[in-house]
Amino acid sequence: MGLAEADEVRGLKIGEKVRSIRTSKGLGAADVAAKAGITEVVLGQIENDVVAPPVGTLLKIARALGVPLATFFQEPDEYGRKFEVVRAGERHKVRRAVGRSEAPVSYSYDALAFHLPDRHMEPFLIEFDIDAEERLEAVSHAGEEFIFVLEGEVEFRSEQGVIVLRPGDSLYFDSSLTHALRGIGHVKPKAIAVVYSGQR
Repeated sequence: MGLAEADEVRGLKIGEKVRSIRTSKGLGAADVAAKAGITEVVLGQIENDVVAPPVGTLLKIARALGVPLATFFQEPDEYGRKFEVVRAGERHKVRRAVGRSEAPVSYSYDALAFHLPDRHMEPFLIEFDIDAEERLEAVSHAGEEFIFVLEGEVEFRSEQGVIVLRPGDSLYFDSSLTHALRGIGHVKPKAIAVVYSGQR
Protein backbone atom coordinates (compact mmCIF):
# COMPACT_ATOMS: atom_id res chain seq x y z
CA MET A 1 0.00 0.00 0.00
CA GLY A 2 1.41 3.40 -0.97
CA LEU A 3 1.69 6.27 1.47
CA ALA A 4 -1.29 8.12 -0.04
CA GLU A 5 -3.45 5.00 0.18
CA ALA A 6 -2.36 4.31 3.75
CA ASP A 7 -3.15 7.92 4.68
CA GLU A 8 -6.67 7.60 3.20
CA VAL A 9 -7.32 4.44 5.19
CA ARG A 10 -5.98 6.03 8.38
CA GLY A 11 -8.17 9.06 7.69
CA LEU A 12 -11.27 6.89 7.97
CA LYS A 13 -9.99 5.52 11.31
CA ILE A 14 -11.59 2.14 10.55
CA GLY A 15 -8.86 0.28 12.42
CA GLU A 16 -9.07 2.65 15.37
CA LYS A 17 -12.84 2.14 15.52
CA VAL A 18 -12.45 -1.66 15.38
CA ARG A 19 -9.94 -1.65 18.24
CA SER A 20 -11.94 0.86 20.30
CA ILE A 21 -15.14 -1.16 20.03
CA ARG A 22 -13.33 -4.43 20.72
CA THR A 23 -11.58 -3.13 23.84
CA SER A 24 -14.69 -1.31 25.13
CA LYS A 25 -16.52 -4.64 25.00
CA GLY A 26 -13.66 -6.41 26.75
CA LEU A 27 -13.07 -8.72 23.79
CA GLY A 28 -9.69 -10.23 23.02
CA ALA A 29 -8.18 -9.98 19.54
CA ALA A 30 -7.98 -13.77 19.22
CA ASP A 31 -11.70 -14.20 20.00
CA VAL A 32 -12.82 -11.50 17.56
CA ALA A 33 -10.53 -12.81 14.83
CA ALA A 34 -11.85 -16.36 15.30
CA LYS A 35 -15.48 -15.19 15.17
CA ALA A 36 -14.75 -13.14 12.05
CA GLY A 37 -12.95 -16.03 10.37
CA ILE A 38 -9.63 -14.21 9.98
CA THR A 39 -6.25 -14.57 11.64
CA GLU A 40 -5.23 -12.51 14.64
CA VAL A 41 -2.36 -11.13 12.53
CA VAL A 42 -4.78 -9.81 9.88
CA LEU A 43 -7.01 -8.30 12.58
CA GLY A 44 -3.94 -6.55 14.01
CA GLN A 45 -3.04 -5.19 10.57
CA ILE A 46 -6.60 -3.89 10.16
CA GLU A 47 -6.61 -2.31 13.63
CA ASN A 48 -3.27 -0.62 12.87
CA ASP A 49 -4.56 0.57 9.45
CA VAL A 50 -1.83 -1.38 7.65
CA VAL A 51 -4.38 -3.09 5.39
CA ALA A 52 -7.81 -1.96 4.28
CA PRO A 53 -10.34 -4.76 4.76
CA PRO A 54 -12.70 -5.72 1.94
CA VAL A 55 -16.36 -5.06 2.65
CA GLY A 56 -17.09 -8.75 3.31
CA THR A 57 -14.34 -8.98 5.94
CA LEU A 58 -15.47 -5.72 7.55
CA LEU A 59 -19.01 -7.10 7.75
CA LYS A 60 -17.74 -10.23 9.51
CA ILE A 61 -15.77 -8.10 11.98
CA ALA A 62 -18.89 -6.01 12.62
CA ARG A 63 -20.87 -9.17 13.36
CA ALA A 64 -18.09 -10.48 15.63
CA LEU A 65 -18.22 -7.19 17.55
CA GLY A 66 -22.03 -7.04 17.55
CA VAL A 67 -22.26 -3.67 15.78
CA PRO A 68 -23.74 -2.55 12.43
CA LEU A 69 -21.36 -2.28 9.47
CA ALA A 70 -22.27 1.42 9.32
CA THR A 71 -20.37 2.01 12.59
CA PHE A 72 -17.01 1.97 10.77
CA PHE A 73 -17.97 4.71 8.31
CA GLN A 74 -20.02 7.01 10.54
CA GLU A 75 -19.16 10.50 11.51
CA PRO A 76 -20.49 11.70 14.88
CA ASP A 77 -24.25 11.11 14.95
CA GLU A 78 -26.53 13.85 13.75
CA TYR A 79 -29.57 13.11 15.90
CA GLY A 80 -33.03 13.67 14.48
CA ARG A 81 -31.90 13.56 10.85
CA LYS A 82 -34.01 11.38 8.54
CA PHE A 83 -31.89 11.89 5.42
CA GLU A 84 -28.35 12.57 4.37
CA VAL A 85 -26.58 14.03 1.36
CA VAL A 86 -23.02 12.97 0.57
CA ARG A 87 -21.39 15.31 -1.94
CA ALA A 88 -18.95 13.96 -4.52
CA GLY A 89 -15.93 15.32 -2.67
CA GLU A 90 -17.06 13.95 0.71
CA ARG A 91 -17.16 10.26 -0.15
CA HIS A 92 -15.02 7.97 1.99
CA LYS A 93 -12.70 6.03 -0.33
CA VAL A 94 -10.85 2.89 0.71
CA ARG A 95 -8.21 1.64 -1.70
CA ARG A 96 -7.23 -1.99 -1.49
CA ALA A 97 -3.61 -2.96 -1.97
CA VAL A 98 -2.61 -5.23 -4.86
CA GLY A 99 -0.59 -8.37 -4.34
CA ARG A 100 -0.83 -8.84 -0.56
CA SER A 101 -1.39 -12.43 0.44
CA GLU A 102 -3.74 -11.41 3.23
CA ALA A 103 -5.62 -8.97 0.96
CA PRO A 104 -5.53 -10.45 -2.53
CA VAL A 105 -8.43 -8.67 -4.20
CA SER A 106 -7.53 -5.34 -5.82
CA TYR A 107 -10.29 -2.78 -5.92
CA SER A 108 -11.34 0.43 -4.26
CA TYR A 109 -14.66 1.30 -2.72
CA ASP A 110 -16.32 4.56 -1.77
CA ALA A 111 -18.82 4.57 1.07
CA LEU A 112 -21.77 6.52 -0.34
CA ALA A 113 -23.67 6.93 2.95
CA PHE A 114 -22.16 7.20 6.41
CA HIS A 115 -23.80 10.06 8.34
CA LEU A 116 -27.22 8.61 9.07
CA PRO A 117 -27.26 6.33 12.12
CA ASP A 118 -29.29 3.10 12.30
CA ARG A 119 -29.57 2.63 8.55
CA HIS A 120 -30.27 -0.83 7.13
CA MET A 121 -28.27 -0.65 3.90
CA GLU A 122 -24.67 0.21 2.98
CA PRO A 123 -24.21 1.58 -0.56
CA PHE A 124 -20.76 1.60 -2.17
CA LEU A 125 -19.21 2.69 -5.45
CA ILE A 126 -16.69 -0.02 -6.38
CA GLU A 127 -13.88 0.29 -8.93
CA PHE A 128 -12.16 -2.95 -9.88
CA ASP A 129 -8.60 -3.32 -11.18
CA ILE A 130 -8.15 -5.42 -14.32
CA ASP A 131 -4.36 -5.46 -14.61
CA ALA A 132 -3.55 -7.39 -11.43
CA GLU A 133 -3.08 -11.10 -10.98
CA GLU A 134 -5.63 -11.89 -8.30
CA ARG A 135 -6.36 -14.90 -6.19
CA LEU A 136 -10.11 -14.68 -5.86
CA GLU A 137 -11.15 -15.23 -2.28
CA ALA A 138 -14.77 -16.35 -2.07
CA VAL A 139 -16.75 -15.13 0.94
CA SER A 140 -20.16 -15.66 2.44
CA HIS A 141 -22.02 -13.83 5.18
CA ALA A 142 -25.54 -13.13 6.33
CA GLY A 143 -27.63 -10.61 4.44
CA GLU A 144 -28.30 -9.65 0.84
CA GLU A 145 -26.45 -7.70 -1.86
CA PHE A 146 -27.32 -5.77 -4.98
CA ILE A 147 -24.85 -4.85 -7.73
CA PHE A 148 -25.43 -2.57 -10.72
CA VAL A 149 -22.62 -2.32 -13.29
CA LEU A 150 -21.92 1.19 -14.58
CA GLU A 151 -18.82 0.57 -16.71
CA GLY A 152 -16.75 -2.41 -17.87
CA GLU A 153 -17.39 -6.06 -17.06
CA VAL A 154 -17.63 -7.75 -13.68
CA GLU A 155 -17.37 -11.49 -13.19
CA PHE A 156 -19.49 -12.98 -10.40
CA ARG A 157 -18.39 -16.42 -9.25
CA SER A 158 -20.38 -18.61 -6.90
CA GLU A 159 -20.93 -22.25 -6.10
CA GLN A 160 -23.84 -22.05 -8.54
CA GLY A 161 -21.79 -20.89 -11.52
CA VAL A 162 -20.12 -17.91 -13.20
CA ILE A 163 -21.97 -14.87 -14.50
CA VAL A 164 -20.49 -11.95 -16.47
CA LEU A 165 -22.21 -8.62 -15.82
CA ARG A 166 -21.95 -5.78 -18.34
CA PRO A 167 -22.99 -2.09 -18.19
CA GLY A 168 -26.65 -1.83 -17.25
CA ASP A 169 -26.76 -5.37 -15.82
CA SER A 170 -27.69 -5.90 -12.20
CA LEU A 171 -27.52 -8.78 -9.77
CA TYR A 172 -29.34 -9.32 -6.48
CA PHE A 173 -28.26 -12.26 -4.35
CA ASP A 174 -28.36 -13.86 -0.94
CA SER A 175 -24.96 -13.15 0.64
CA SER A 176 -24.89 -16.57 2.29
CA LEU A 177 -24.10 -17.87 -1.20
CA THR A 178 -20.31 -18.24 -1.31
CA HIS A 179 -19.26 -15.61 -3.84
CA ALA A 180 -16.43 -13.57 -5.33
CA LEU A 181 -16.29 -10.64 -7.75
CA ARG A 182 -13.56 -9.42 -10.06
CA GLY A 183 -13.11 -7.00 -12.93
CA ILE A 184 -12.45 -8.40 -16.38
CA GLY A 185 -12.06 -7.00 -19.90
CA HIS A 186 -10.16 -3.92 -21.08
CA VAL A 187 -11.92 -1.15 -19.13
CA LYS A 188 -11.74 -0.73 -15.37
CA PRO A 189 -15.22 -1.71 -14.21
CA LYS A 190 -17.28 0.47 -11.90
CA ALA A 191 -20.37 -0.74 -10.09
CA ILE A 192 -22.79 0.37 -7.42
CA ALA A 193 -23.13 -2.22 -4.67
CA VAL A 194 -25.65 -2.15 -1.85
CA VAL A 195 -25.12 -4.45 1.12
CA TYR A 196 -27.88 -5.30 3.57
CA SER A 197 -26.41 -7.08 6.58
CA GLY A 198 -29.68 -8.36 7.96
CA GLN A 199 -29.12 -6.63 11.30
CA ARG A 200 -29.16 -3.09 12.57
